[in-house]
Amino acid sequence: HPVCADPRGIARDANGRYWITCHDGDELRVLDADGSTHASIALGYGAAPFAVVASPDGQALFVTLYGAGTVQRYSAANPNAAPTSRAVFVTPRALA
Repeated sequence: HPVCADPRGIARDANGRYWITCHDGDELRVLDADGSTHASIALGYGAAPFAVVASPDGQALFVTLYGAGTVQRYSAANPNAAPTSRAVFVTPRALA
């Protein structure tokens, strides 16, 4: 079943949850291992999330917001906590 509008990236955190960037929906979806929604994180109109990658220990998730020109850092322990944001890119896309 569809998770969101135009999914672009997926990463697994240390808790076994999957983080999905929903490009056209301007949101992040965090799914539990069974596929149920753990969190939906609204990013604001035009944010256009593109890529997501977990830190080596899986405790932090980094998300590029193509439309907003930022990279955000989220906590795997608390997905709904306010992220740290860096606005140093014009149109960030891929992460590795």
